[in-house]
Amino acid sequence: MSFSERLDSYLKELGVSAKELSLESGVSQVVISRYRTGQRVPSLDNRGVLEELAYGIESLSHKNDREPINASDVLEAFDSDLSLLNVPFNYENFNFLIRELSLNASEMSRVMNYDPSYISRIRTGKRRPPDPEEFVNTLCKFIYPSLGKNVSVTAFKDLLSVPASEKFDSYDSFCTLLKGYILNNDNISEDKNVSVFLKYVDEFDLNDYIRSIHFDEIKLPNVPFSIPKTKAYFGPDGHKQAELDLLKMVISSKSNDPVFLFSDFELADLINDVEFSKKFMTALAMILKKGVKIQYVLNLDSTPKEILFALEALLPLYMTGQVELYYLPERHNDIFKHLIRVSGGVAMIGAGISGDPKGYCFRTTTSKNFVNGIRQTANSILANASPLMEMYTDYNQPEFVEFLKLNTYQKRPRYNKLASLPMCTIPEKTLKNVLKRNNVPEDIISKEVEYLRALKTMMEVWLRDLEVVDEVPLITKEEFEECPIFMQLPGGPLPFDIPYTYEEYVEQLEISREYAKKNKNYKLVENPNSPFRNINIIIYKGEFIWISKMRAPAVQLIIRNAELREAFEKMYFSVEE
Repeated sequence: MSFSERLDSYLKELGVSAKELSLESGVSQVVISRYRTGQRVPSLDNRGVLEELAYGIESLSHKNDREPINASDVLEAFDSDLSLLNVPFNYENFNFLIRELSLNASEMSRVMNYDPSYISRIRTGKRRPPDPEEFVNTLCKFIYPSLGKNVSVTAFKDLLSVPASEKFDSYDSFCTLLKGYILNNDNISEDKNVSVFLKYVDEFDLNDYIRSIHFDEIKLPNVPFSIPKTKAYFGPDGHKQAELDLLKMVISSKSNDPVFLFSDFELADLINDVEFSKKFMTALAMILKKGVKIQYVLNLDSTPKEILFALEALLPLYMTGQVELYYLPERHNDIFKHLIRVSGGVAMIGAGISGDPKGYCFRTTTSKNFVNGIRQTANSILANASPLMEMYTDYNQPEFVEFLKLNTYQKRPRYNKLASLPMCTIPEKTLKNVLKRNNVPEDIISKEVEYLRALKTMMEVWLRDLEVVDEVPLITKEEFEECPIFMQLPGGPLPFDIPYTYEEYVEQLEISREYAKKNKNYKLVENPNSPFRNINIIIYKGEFIWISKMRAPAVQLIIRNAELREAFEKMYFSVEE
C-alpha cells in the first residue's frame, strides 16, 4: 500500500475529513489533501510531520468512539509504506522506453489504470509511482502481450542492450530485464540526449516523411471551420482541444498570414500524448500545404533535453523551409505561464500557474479588436526573439557560402565529428575525378574547385594558431559495401548524392594521415565505431554548432543558442580533453 492510500484509509475508517485531521494534528489541510492524492509524499526523515499525523489519527479514534488506533502502529505502517521510496525509479529510462518503442501512452494509461496526465508527469520526473515495483509489474503486463506485434522485439533489445540472439524464454525473464532497466539510479546523461537527437537527424529523410504523412494527398477544406466568437477551455484536455480548434480555423480560413506560436507551458503533457501529437503535427503539415509560414517561438527555460525533444518533433516541418524557429534570450519567471497564438482573423491566449494544470485556462476568439491586439503582442515578441537555428539547403546555397566566409575564419578550437573524410586534405584532381564520375556538370565542378582552394587557404590560417581535430569513420570494405560513404562538398549541399568508391575512400584516408603528420596542430582521429553515416558535427567552441546533413535532400543547421551549444561541446570536447 502506498502512503497516500494508507492515509486515505485511516480517514475513511475514522469517518473524518482532511480538515478535521488538520485541526487535530496541526498539519496544514492543503498538505494533507496533497498527501491523500499522492501529489506530495513526506520524507522518512521528516519525523515531525509523520508523528503529528499519527498522534492526530490516534486522538480522533478516541473522540469518535471507534476502536482505538495506536500512534506507534500508525507510524510503523507509514514507515513501511514510505520505505518503497527507497526503490529507485529511472523516469528518463521510462520515457525513452515509451518513445523508442512507440508505445501508445493513452492506451497504457487505460490498461495500467492511471490518469494520462499522471503518466506524463512520471515521464518528466515531476511525479513518482508510489510503488515503483508494482508500477513496473503492471507495465510488463501491458507491453509483453504486444511483443512481436505492435512492439518491435528488435527495438526492445536495442534499447536494453540485449544481444540479438537472446530469446525471452518466459514472461518472468522479460520482466526481470525491464525492471533492471527502469528500477535503477543510472540517469540518462545529457550526452545521450544529444546523441539521440543526432541519430534522428542522421536517419531522417524528408522525402520519406512526406510520403509517410501522405503530404501530396492532403486536401484542404473548402468550408470554414467555425466556433463561437469567443470560447473558453480549461485544464490539460481543454488546452489540447483549444489548440486543435485554432489550427482548424487557420486551415479553413482564406487568410495566408503567418501563424505565430508561443507558449511557455510545459511541453511534456502535449508531446507525450501520442494521439494529440499526431493531430497537431498533421494540422501543421496542412498549414504548410496551404503555403502559410509558421513562426514558432520556443520556451528555452526548459532543459536542453526538453528543447532537443521539441526540436526532434519539429524538425520534419522545419526542414521544409516554411517554419521559422525562435527563442527569447532573456529568461522570465517560471511561475506564471503564458500562451499566444495568432493568424489572420483568429487568436488564442492561455494562462496558468506552473504545477497546477487543472487551473490552466485558454480562450480562442475571432473578435477583430482582440485579434489585432494579440498580433501586436506577437510582433513585439518576434522583435525581441533570436533565431534558434539557421538552415541552408541547395535553394539558398549562396547564403551558405556567405556564412562560411563570415564565420570560418573565427579563431576558436574546433572539433569536427565527420561521417565522411575531411575536404581540406583532398587533392583537386581527386575532387574533379569523383565529381565527373558522378556526372556533375562542369560549371558546378569549377565552383567546387574554387571553394576547395578557399578551404585549404583557411585551414592554413587556422593551423597557425589553433588545433583542429577531425574524427573520421574507419570502415572495412565489407562495411563500405553495405553502407557507402558520401562526399561532403566544400561548397555546401547539392540536390543529389556524391558517393565515394572504396578505393577513393582508402586513398583519401591515407592522404589525410600524411596531412596530419605534416601539420602539428591537425589531429586525425579514426573511429571504427562511428555512429553516424549521414551527418557531420562541426563545433566552433563558444560560437556555434554546425550540423551538416550530407545525403540529399542535404541541409545545414547552425545552432548558436548557448544552452544547446554547451550540451554539444560538453559531449565532444570533454571526450577530447
